[in-house]
Amino acid sequence: MSFEREVPMTIRALVLNWRDARRTQECVEALLAVPTIDLVVVVDNEADGTLRALLAERDRVSLIELEENRGFSGGVNAGLALAAEADSVLVINNDATIDAASVDALERALAADRSAGVVSPRILNPDGSVQSMGGRVSRLSGVARQNTTLGERIDYLSWACVLVRSEVFSRVGILDERFFMYWEDTEFSHRVRAAGYGLSIVEDAHVHHELSASGSSAGRLLATYYAWSLLAYGDKLGGLAKIRSRVGFAALFLKRLAARDLTGARAIARARGLQGAEPAWRRRSDALSRPADRRVYVNAKWLSQSTTGTQRYATEVTKRLVADHGRRIVLVVPADATVPEWARGARIRRSRLRGMAFEQIALPLATGGRYLLTMSGAAPLLKWRQGIVIHDASVFRFGDTFSRAFTTWYRLSYRTAPRRARHIFTVSEFSRGELSQFLHVPSERIIVAPCGADHWLDVRPGDRQVPAEPYVVAVGSLTKRKNLSPTLQALARRGVPTVVVGAGDRLVFGGSAMPADDRVVTVGRISDGDLRRLLGGAIAMIFPSRYEGFGLPIVEAQSEGCPVVCSTASSLPEVAGDGALFFDVDDPDAAVAHVESLRDNAVIRADVVERGRRNADRFTWSATSRIIAHHVLERQQP
Repeated sequence: MSFEREVPMTIRALVLNWRDARRTQECVEALLAVPTIDLVVVVDNEADGTLRALLAERDRVSLIELEENRGFSGGVNAGLALAAEADSVLVINNDATIDAASVDALERALAADRSAGVVSPRILNPDGSVQSMGGRVSRLSGVARQNTTLGERIDYLSWACVLVRSEVFSRVGILDERFFMYWEDTEFSHRVRAAGYGLSIVEDAHVHHELSASGSSAGRLLATYYAWSLLAYGDKLGGLAKIRSRVGFAALFLKRLAARDLTGARAIARARGLQGAEPAWRRRSDALSRPADRRVYVNAKWLSQSTTGTQRYATEVTKRLVADHGRRIVLVVPADATVPEWARGARIRRSRLRGMAFEQIALPLATGGRYLLTMSGAAPLLKWRQGIVIHDASVFRFGDTFSRAFTTWYRLSYRTAPRRARHIFTVSEFSRGELSQFLHVPSERIIVAPCGADHWLDVRPGDRQVPAEPYVVAVGSLTKRKNLSPTLQALARRGVPTVVVGAGDRLVFGGSAMPADDRVVTVGRISDGDLRRLLGGAIAMIFPSRYEGFGLPIVEAQSEGCPVVCSTASSLPEVAGDGALFFDVDDPDAAVAHVESLRDNAVIRADVVERGRRNADRFTWSATSRIIAHHVLERQQP
């Protein structure tokens, strides 16, 4: 019958690669030639960077790299978070080829029959003979057989190539990752039929598939995979299916013995021995066969802490994630945290634990196999599916400026958790290089998501009194890497009044001496409003740090219109841009000279202020949030 579609069905293709980058590249190029496919999602199992180089700068291609080989089911599931955003998903083996006419025929078939959940083309061998037109499970032996003619009973469709209606995944779930290889398509088809959807072969569509090319390097292990999955399929369905799977297993074993294939028989017998103790490469939660949980859980431990740069980062990014994605964001908060008003749009899960017990015990238990995002402090060591923001490598570069306990713990955390994490974020190109060096992680794995500055103009100025004579503001703790003391002493020698904002925790930081001079006033930690008031009346904000991952006070001062004088160390030139006056970190007198030029020359001051404001405009929390959301929400791996 004819069928006219008012709105074409959107299609995204999903291709899985494992150690066969050239073949995958060819498959992707063929898919890109199909105009109705709006995106090709490529999942690289056990990625080594080869495929990334081959697919570089390809439009309509999104690459997801997995560190470990998660098998067929795990790899496909990793891509579904992105691919299933379309109306339908074309899953195709990398050793299969399909043309535009066949894709269009599959789309027409799926659009014409609302009861159809999954459709497949005729799958042909390279010589044109039929390889599969669906398949059936024997009602006697429980073994799966491929159909080679139309009209036969269809119990399952081969996932060498299928077009799946995306709503099916919401109804029946994704692939069960216990089926590492083989029988995952049969088990999924069983759930599809149980939900009332149909399976069908589209006669007008065909695909050429080089049978078993993608697994040819696995040898006898394939026999173990197949036999193990046969038994697992029977166990999952239970009843007669379980009995049939045992009959089928015995038949496979005896067939190998009859052929005097003792190696193959041992491979099959090994699968039976593994049934009682599910192997690590196969161990998956039953939850993976339920609909994917695409929520992101956020480690909200920082809500129980006072605000410094890392807590500011977590607050501003999470605010925008909640505003943009609502209840897809789940805040997991410790017992002693106060939940702010802006967080009410998210889901809230409060723990009974606090401190390190919350961080290392409660978070892994509360999130299970779901994605966790940590943006401030240490991440759980016993967590694989997570994203971590590491702001700098100061515990490695300046370990002696922290307490021994602090340094030991954070070095352990930073060297352990990131190696298991799905995503590593940091705040500058400088920090990316530092973390790559100290964590022994390729820089390509580290994503730069810088701090923002636009929160500053939302701060209402406080009513703190400011000094009557021209003064400088210095922001930082007393730790030696902040390098405050030499610069403060130089300012005091020249009679420049200085207000020092911030304080060091001497239980954590190794402090340095403050100059004993009445013109240097320490106010400790103050509100953002009071800091804005101080910056608004200052000659300059001076920032002499030796080491920063970003340097948030720089862009806050620039947003305020306060000239910045900072050192040339670490990330500061990258962050301050052309909107600051720079000095060598070991030349505090040069810093004082810049301050005096700003005090005495209005033209210089106005120029630095203008350039500073333009520079600060480069950094917005919305842009940072979008970078993180792109990886942890839009490309989240189920």
